[in-house]
Amino acid sequence: MASAAILVLAIVTLGLISYNIYLFRHLSSAPVSIEKMKFPLPDEPSIVVLPFGNLSGDPEQDVAGDGFTDQIITILTGVPRLFVIARHSAFSFKGKAVTVRQVAEELGVRYVLEGGLRRSDGTIHINARLIDAVTGRHLWAERYDRPLTDLFALQEEITLNILNAVGIEVGDRDRGRILSKGTRNVDAYLKVMHGYQYWYRQGKETNLQAHKLAEEAIALDPRYPDVYVLLGATYHMEPFLGAVKSPQQSWESAIRLYQRALAMDASHPVANNALAFVYGCRKQYKKASAQARRAIEISPGRKHSYLGFVFIFTGRYEEALHVFKRTIRLDPKGPPFYFLALGHAYRGLKQYDEAIAAYRKALDHHPDYPSPYAFLAATYYLAGREDEARAAAAEVLRIHPKFSLDKFAKVLPYKDKDYLNSAIEAMRSAGLK
Repeated sequence: MASAAILVLAIVTLGLISYNIYLFRHLSSAPVSIEKMKFPLPDEPSIVVLPFGNLSGDPEQDVAGDGFTDQIITILTGVPRLFVIARHSAFSFKGKAVTVRQVAEELGVRYVLEGGLRRSDGTIHINARLIDAVTGRHLWAERYDRPLTDLFALQEEITLNILNAVGIEVGDRDRGRILSKGTRNVDAYLKVMHGYQYWYRQGKETNLQAHKLAEEAIALDPRYPDVYVLLGATYHMEPFLGAVKSPQQSWESAIRLYQRALAMDASHPVANNALAFVYGCRKQYKKASAQARRAIEISPGRKHSYLGFVFIFTGRYEEALHVFKRTIRLDPKGPPFYFLALGHAYRGLKQYDEAIAAYRKALDHHPDYPSPYAFLAATYYLAGREDEARAAAAEVLRIHPKFSLDKFAKVLPYKDKDYLNSAIEAMRSAGLK
């Protein structure tokens, strides 16, 4: 009797599993309203990868799901002819009860990938599904139970299934370029992913935490390119956080680390973009421009915000404007420095009203961010709005009472001296010292 009961239970359980898989594959979502989309649909296939949910109930497993999502986004952004919403905007929905329709309408995309992840006893369990938000149909869905060491292979398999579902063929040349050079050391991978969670917060202490985790990951797998990219990112951020006396030394360390990562993986998208940016910070403008061109060739679909900064550093404001408009379209919920940079581009073109609006947008995202107030003070003054300039300068001093205009100017690597000097003098006239 006991064995018969076990058999019945097994049959019922298998039936429930099969039924759930059927629902997972065949249920439709409510179709999106094209008229309600905040942005027009791009001409090319467009997709957002939502953060993979934590199916374990253990908060410590968030890192694995976030890292898996990051890697899928990174691979997809290297694919030509595909419009991919960037990480910052994708992660703005993490932990929120939203529908596929809401996400697609808010970001202006056709396809939404969502799923969940759980780790247990050396195994990774993943559910994933791809929805066409315009029709509401599920185009592809799958469940995986694999050894944890197959994590990178699994990311690539899922990515290729997505591309096939949206009708994009990837040739051998592109496939070799876009697929990442990962690690079989899961602990190193998780430390890098955890490190980025700290780095994205952009604070002195969190940057130090990211630095520590990067060094620990290097000890676990010194042949994993991402460990050097993360460590380089912590160095390149230090001067902007006011964490070092010698910005040049920090940026030189970042350059060495990005170059080391590229020696292992010449197509690494983050290393290529970040290296162009840091060359610009070092005022090595020719190297910055050449590296930026290479970054575009390798990953034409990326938002290339670093490249936009290179254009600003070198006085190419019209090109910078184009880059940051696209950057914000790919990442409409992105960090405030996108709008700060957009303001810089408009200011370089002497379109002061547009620059002011962009700086104000940066403050909408981060009300206590002193840099937009400093540049608002300059731009208001240049526009002849002196009272508003002084009010913006007062906000800088409220947030950062020890603000030093001389120190601030030293980390601004602009080749166009008129552009730099006019801003600094305008800030001084507005009341900053």
